[in-house]
Amino acid sequence: MTYATRIPWDASEALYAAVASNGQMEETVVLTPLGWERSRAVLPAEWLRAHRVHLLYRPDFRHNRTFVENVTRDLEERKVQVQTHAIEATREFDSLLVAMSQIVREESAQGNRVYINVSASGKIAAAAAYLTATYQCERVARVFYAQPSAYTAEKPEQGASFRDHGLSKGLAGIQYLPLFAVGRPNEAGERVLAELYRRGPLGYVDLLRTLHSAGLEGFREFEPSSQARGASPRRRSREKWIARLRRQVLNELIGDGYVRTKASHEGRKILFEATDMGRYAALLSGMVDRLYP
Repeated sequence: MTYATRIPWDASEALYAAVASNGQMEETVVLTPLGWERSRAVLPAEWLRAHRVHLLYRPDFRHNRTFVENVTRDLEERKVQVQTHAIEATREFDSLLVAMSQIVREESAQGNRVYINVSASGKIAAAAAYLTATYQCERVARVFYAQPSAYTAEKPEQGASFRDHGLSKGLAGIQYLPLFAVGRPNEAGERVLAELYRRGPLGYVDLLRTLHSAGLEGFREFEPSSQARGASPRRRSREKWIARLRRQVLNELIGDGYVRTKASHEGRKILFEATDMGRYAALLSGMVDRLYP
């Protein structure tokens, strides 16, 4: 392997160490969608002194498993922990959003410093990685592009060079990309969108149960068992909770285009479903554990 050029403006990141709020030293974590690359996955992690690298890859592509194995071996030799994640091939973009957002959310919750590498796979993976970074910008330290020293196609012995290194070789530098905060729902809104994604159109009471089960402030006192139709006090209580749900969550989701109403076969009952934008916000929330049909 060719080692990275030591660039001064990278040094502050490589030597950065901070203490998390729980008083323990935070870990540096790198998320890397991986294709036919080796240097671009190994050398940036070494340069950043990563404690852990998450490799996300498509198992159906030729050569992919070989590069996952090579990169894993290289990193483990450098005492870096590696976790691999197979991505669903037929829905690569969506699958990457789900996996990366969940990893970012979990690592950030542990007080770790998260980097996202957009340079070690194809264009779809790069787009998904950057979208995840912008949506989760409050939980992501930096997103970067690793600039190679050379491309193997330019080498006379390109066949052997590709088998050993992939499409590129070495590391000339790391370019940090800007992170822009994008509009996103609040915690309650993300919970609603994740539930709509998992279960499809839902009514008021099902959404109230979701927020109650999540223990979100303002909905902890909701009592699902007491919301049956019947006596007037129960009806009034139900209407009060529905009004709160609309005021604190649904009105904003509808206004921002994440949710729309849907006709129900149960008389006047109102259902809500996620729009395409709401569906992608759910995938990016880190609250969805897998793709659903």
